[in-house]
Amino acid sequence: MTLGHRAAVLVIAVGLSIGPFEHPGSALAQAGYYVTPSLTVSETYDDNLFLTSSNRQNDYISRFLPGLKAGYQSEPLTLLGSYSFRSAIYEKHPLLDSPLESQLGSLTLTHRPTEVLTLGFDGAYSRTSIPSELNQPNPALPFIPVQATAGLLTTRLTSTFYSLTPSIGYSFDALTRGKATYGYAVVESGSLSTTTQDVILQLDREITPRDTGLLKTYYRHFETTASGPLVSSGASTSSDSYAVTAGWTRRFTPQWDASVEGGPRVTERPGTTQTVDAEASATLNWRFELGTATLGYARTELTAAGVGGALSSDSVFATLVVDPTRFLRLSFTPRWVQVTSEGGAATTTGSITGTTTVYIVDASATYQLTRWLSARLNYEYASQQSGGLNTTHNLVTIGLDIVYPQRVY
Repeated sequence: MTLGHRAAVLVIAVGLSIGPFEHPGSALAQAGYYVTPSLTVSETYDDNLFLTSSNRQNDYISRFLPGLKAGYQSEPLTLLGSYSFRSAIYEKHPLLDSPLESQLGSLTLTHRPTEVLTLGFDGAYSRTSIPSELNQPNPALPFIPVQATAGLLTTRLTSTFYSLTPSIGYSFDALTRGKATYGYAVVESGSLSTTTQDVILQLDREITPRDTGLLKTYYRHFETTASGPLVSSGASTSSDSYAVTAGWTRRFTPQWDASVEGGPRVTERPGTTQTVDAEASATLNWRFELGTATLGYARTELTAAGVGGALSSDSVFATLVVDPTRFLRLSFTPRWVQVTSEGGAATTTGSITGTTTVYIVDASATYQLTRWLSARLNYEYASQQSGGLNTTHNLVTIGLDIVYPQRVY
């Protein structure tokens, strides 16, 4: 059965059970305890199942993703936990069928014990047989920004990611705020494991009603262990980096704002001399009647599933979200990423000794059928150039998303 035939059956079957249009409102407007069950049913065409540069194999995949989010929401305290898993059925490659193709869990805590103090915590756990998914932004983990993901296409191998990020914020006065954040993250792909620890201290002050100044310090520690026949190197690597940046945010109008941040970054590795680079980012935001648009650039250090050690990353990203009608949302997200391995890291897909460039386009259309049911069409394109090889990847997905938030107390 082709993707078109499967999609038609899927839409007709659900269409028989839905009623007239309802306004897509939010059920989480008041403080209280909430439970939000969800279910996504989708059909995907994948034109390069194993992400190879030659001998590409395609397939049609049926996926089912039930999930549950629960917690308490109020102005001084919010505690939310979520868990979902994805089952997959492959038409041409039945050996890849899995009741647990991926799992994702998260925990978010925000607490304001006083008007000037804010405590926060973000935790995440993900396990998947498609590690490239860990290298892309995930709407379910909004605390991991797009510029912190490498976008790399890596071979299929069971991979695990988990992170813990506590934070504390303090308002010194009406114009001056400080924040300290500690991050601990581990990415495991086969016998390759990379641990990242980072500490960020931030101080910002409103200079004028439209201008905010920013000072930041970064400390990052990367450590990779590699062993076994599936990795390109058995050596462990580690590095430490320090950065100090200054930034500025300007609100030109209620619709336009821009921010820029930059400064030097020093990196140390055992047995080598220090290297000096730049830590930088810039964003431009536009809010208009029918939606929002963002354009950004970032130069930073990060890690990726399937690749050990720290990676130096340059990325240009943009997002356009438009609501042309009351029930229809369109989004378009192009992205360019260029990463370079720092110190010859090990990898599960061959050594990355030079520069890898990735072009990514993600486009989607979501139509709200009822308050709790929406239909979605998504197209993803990626092209990766590394070591003289070019790997392309196309995904077309049609799905139905059911989300039913309920206040229980």
